[in-house]
Amino acid sequence: MTEETKKFSLVTDARYLALLIPSVQLAEWCSTGSVLLYMGNEQFFGIDVAPHPDGGIILSAQSRFSWVMVRDPKGSVTEPVNIIFPKKFLEACRRPEFGKMFTENQEIYEVEESIPAFMQPGPVHVFYCGAYICGREQPPEDHDGSVLYSSRASLDEKEQDPWVVHIRTREVKSPKVWDIVSTASAVKSDSIITNEAMRLLSDTMAAHAREFWDDTLPVWQLEEFKSKHCAPGFRALCKGGVEIIASIAQANPKALKAEAA
Repeated sequence: MTEETKKFSLVTDARYLALLIPSVQLAEWCSTGSVLLYMGNEQFFGIDVAPHPDGGIILSAQSRFSWVMVRDPKGSVTEPVNIIFPKKFLEACRRPEFGKMFTENQEIYEVEESIPAFMQPGPVHVFYCGAYICGREQPPEDHDGSVLYSSRASLDEKEQDPWVVHIRTREVKSPKVWDIVSTASAVKSDSIITNEAMRLLSDTMAAHAREFWDDTLPVWQLEEFKSKHCAPGFRALCKGGVEIIASIAQANPKALKAEAA
């Protein structure tokens, strides 16, 4: 272990990792082709992390036909990496279910105080030999020094332990993809997308609503785009306070017609 390696550090918020869970679940399912195999696997596919040109970091996950990217404006990473998180680690990043109450008109609302802030996922720290999730607030004296979840981390490419956070230094292209997809001009034409693509968009939007429930009325815009850098596809842009781009490839109409014939 060199001194240079020991300098690796990633800091982000658990909510941004939780936003990518639908995308990494889909990538895992596509690779196994079986729900049973997916359930038996203790690892998700990796999440790419790279500095954003305008500050903060981009966290992204991709499958054969999708690329979901999220910008954390306050996050930081020392170098571009691909990180494979254990399932339990990512699940611990999700917003917990608060207690429910009823109004006199039988309307349901959540009681945030039912789970103290120090037990709600907040900052996530990953470094060369460990990773942990802190609470949104400092724990009381009785729980001083405790975290919500922790795991060993490894930079060893040969490491096979499924319960370890695997850090792999890579050339990460998400900043370029972010720029290409966000600046490509929108077009209007007939288009076809798969059920899996629509389901991914729906799940990502639902995760956004769940994790950033306190954000100012986010609006999603779905449009088709074309670029000389990539095949035609859809981009779903979040217009609220959280920057999210979901890029979805189109299905091939010619191939679908050939199958029907």
